[in-house]
This record gives sequence, C-alpha cells and structure tokens, in this order.
Amino acid sequence: MAQRADHNLMLHQNLLFRQSNTGEYQIVVPGAIVRPLVEETHRIYGHCGTYKTFKLLQQNHQFKNMYQTIKGIIKVCDLCQKAKISNLTARGTNVKPNPGKTKRNDIGRSHGALTEGTRRV
Repeated sequence: MAQRADHNLMLHQNLLFRQSNTGEYQIVVPGAIVRPLVEETHRIYGHCGTYKTFKLLQQNHQFKNMYQTIKGIIKVCDLCQKAKISNLTARGTNVKPNPGKTKRNDIGRSHGALTEGTRRV
C-alpha cells in the first residue's frame, strides 16, 4: 500500500514518487545514483545532448538541480569531447587560390568610365 508523506510525495515499494504539475508521478532519484542514471541514459540514446537527455529523464524522474547536473555530467563525457566539432581539425586549406591575381572589371572597362580595367580582389 502506498503511503503519502506530503501532499505531492508518495512512498510506494520503497520508492519515493513526486506528483508533477501535470498529475504524473515521477521517481525521486537519490543523489547516489544520479550520475549513473544520467550517464546510462546519455549513452543508451546515442550520446544525445544536454537538453534531450534532460527531456528524456524528466518524463519519469526527478532530482535536485536536474538540468545543471545533467549539463555538468555530459560536459565531461569523454566520447562526446573527442567527437565535438570544435575539437576536430578542419579539412582542406585556408589558402586562397591564386593570391594577388587581378580580376578584370568588365563593367568599368566597357563603359570607358574607369581608366583602370583591373583591380585586386
């Protein structure tokens, strides 16, 4: 039988549940298992980002400072850090083709308004 500890808390089979604003019950996750829960959810769902992991866990779970905790755990995910776009080297070169080469200014030349028919690009 479920016991009510507070108007929105309920103890059922040694699990503490909290009733959300929508009326759904969410498991109140003890601090000792928050990290393993977040890491496992993050891993199972393909190393999704903070927001998606938060939305997935928020459906059935609740713990203190949920979003910030998830953000901190995902921020140090080894696989995500290795695959992060800002950590990858750029492909190709940053050198402009034909540096210093001049380009013809056909508009000025055809109308005779400009005395120089070329300019630097």
